[in-house]
Amino acid sequence: EYWLSRDPTPETKENELMDEYFSRINYSNVNFKTYTDGWKSDMGMIYILFGRPDDISRSLNPQQNMNYERWFYFNINEEFIFVDDFGFGDYRLRTPFLY
Repeated sequence: EYWLSRDPTPETKENELMDEYFSRINYSNVNFKTYTDGWKSDMGMIYILFGRPDDISRSLNPQQNMNYERWFYFNINEEFIFVDDFGFGDYRLRTPFLY
């Protein structure tokens, strides 16, 4: 019932919203897996909610442990900054939320 009520084209067999949602989960599991499943990671969570970022900027500086990615979403006027504090590829959401 949940997915049926959100189907953008109920006259078709396919539920595009549900397909997109599970596609994002699969993408997250493949691309953001570190110590946990990709969909459970901070990057996975943002990707599932908002989709592919409009722009990404990266800074990799392993000598100073300043590895980060900044994701821009122009349509919602928001940016998300993920920081890898220890250099192991475990990027955590830093802003807009602080741990």
